[in-house]
Amino acid sequence: MRTTFKTVCCGLALALSAAAGLAGTGPDGYPQRPLRIIVGFAPGGGTDILARMLVKPLQEQLKQSVIVENRPGAGGAVVTGQLKSLNDGYTVMLNSVGPLAVVPHLGAKVPYNVEKDFAPLTLIAVQPNALVVNAALPVKNLQEYVDYVKAHPEKSSYGSSGIAGGGHLAGELFRSYSRVALTHVPYRGGGPAMNDLLGNQIPALFSTLPALGDFTSSGRVRVLGVTGGKRSPLMPNIPTIAEQGYPGYEVLNWYCMIAPAGMPEPVLNFLNEQFVKAIKSAEVQKAMAAQGYEPDTGTREELRAFIASESVKWAKLVKERGITAE
Repeated sequence: MRTTFKTVCCGLALALSAAAGLAGTGPDGYPQRPLRIIVGFAPGGGTDILARMLVKPLQEQLKQSVIVENRPGAGGAVVTGQLKSLNDGYTVMLNSVGPLAVVPHLGAKVPYNVEKDFAPLTLIAVQPNALVVNAALPVKNLQEYVDYVKAHPEKSSYGSSGIAGGGHLAGELFRSYSRVALTHVPYRGGGPAMNDLLGNQIPALFSTLPALGDFTSSGRVRVLGVTGGKRSPLMPNIPTIAEQGYPGYEVLNWYCMIAPAGMPEPVLNFLNEQFVKAIKSAEVQKAMAAQGYEPDTGTREELRAFIASESVKWAKLVKERGITAE
């Protein structure tokens, strides 16, 4: 039988109705089965780590299992395009700045419309990146790195977790500030990028702080600067890039939860409440602090307005730098 929008909506309504009185704690007994959180990056990266922090408190609140499903590809843009067709009432996505505020401006046609295809739930957290290099690179600080790359253009490549992600934006903005001809190497997530940095396949990487793990303390990589406007509590001895001769430089990753458009309003409001509650739990606050995240939540409309403002901001950099999807 051909699946239509009406069929999907009717099926969702029946599923929610059938859930009444079951284990769920939301409207009409929602949810009656596991909630799935899609992550558009490989396991081990910052987005994946953040999603898994939320699993335990959400399971306790919802009285249902919560499953994190990794679908890496094109910096999260591929699965973002798939999300609108996953309107089963039990699928949401932990998304970020790239797919929602940058990819739509890269020139290539994207298979989704941020405003029309998705229902914002809540902002989750913000976090800086860090510029790290393989310890074998003969540089000790940011200025030495800039001088070295200018003298050795074959070492100009830097990795990131994917096109249009926070790491890519950090690299392109630094390229504008430093006037160094850096070459971007996108990966399918932070984990694979870190593996190639450790293997000396790339000399540098703009990485999320959680992905650094024990590599800094073991001396395998060297952190040259963080991309936020202030030092990270996780690495208070590492200066910001702005501090090191580039005033005004600032790039923050931000993470939010979205759902496919068309989910019932009572369910969307309920999920907003549940995610905000989980983020504000002592357990998640402690875990985020340990990983260098700054928790940040709000209403669905606040997230909608925030995404729109970020889209305007990064569209300008994309145009100035001539960034494309390739």
